[in-house]
Amino acid sequence: MTTKVLVVGIGNELRQDDAVGIIITKRIEALKLPYITVRYVKDDLTKLYTLWEGYSIVVLVDAMECGKEPGACTILPLTSETLQQLKYKSIGTTHSLPLLAVIGISKVLGNAPSQVYLVGVQIRSVMVGEQLSKETEQYISEVIQKILRVISQLVNGYQSFSNASYFC
Repeated sequence: MTTKVLVVGIGNELRQDDAVGIIITKRIEALKLPYITVRYVKDDLTKLYTLWEGYSIVVLVDAMECGKEPGACTILPLTSETLQQLKYKSIGTTHSLPLLAVIGISKVLGNAPSQVYLVGVQIRSVMVGEQLSKETEQYISEVIQKILRVISQLVNGYQSFSNASYFC
C-alpha cells in the first residue's frame, strides 16, 4: 500500500513572499506525483482540521521569519516536543491563528496525522504585491527538491525526522 502524503501550501498570494508556500506546492502539484495530494490554505488555518483527515504524512509549506537569508528553509517534525520548543522560539507568522496553535489543538483533539512536518521558508517581504522577491524566488527549485527528497525518504521508510530538524 502506498503511503498517502498531503502537501499543504499556506500563504497569501497578495503579499509578495507570503505566497511562497502556495507557489511551492503549485509547482509540486504540476509534477503529478501519484502519492502526493496538494491543497492550499490561504487564510483560515483551522481548515487544516478537515484537510488532513486520512493522510499519514502531512507536509505544511509556509513562509517564516527567523532571521536567515531569504530562501533558506527549515524542515522539522511537529511533534509534542518540537511544538513545546517552538513556543519559545522567535518564528514570525502572518496568520491570525498561529500554525503551531492549530497543530497543537489538533493533537489535543486527536485528529492530527501521525506525521506532520513544517517546511518554513525564510522570506524577505510581505508588502502588498503578487510577485515573490527575487531573493526568495531564486531558491524555490532548490527548496522543492529538498521537500521531495524528504518525502521520498519518509514514504520509503528510510528516515524519520522525529528527533531532529533538517536545515536547507
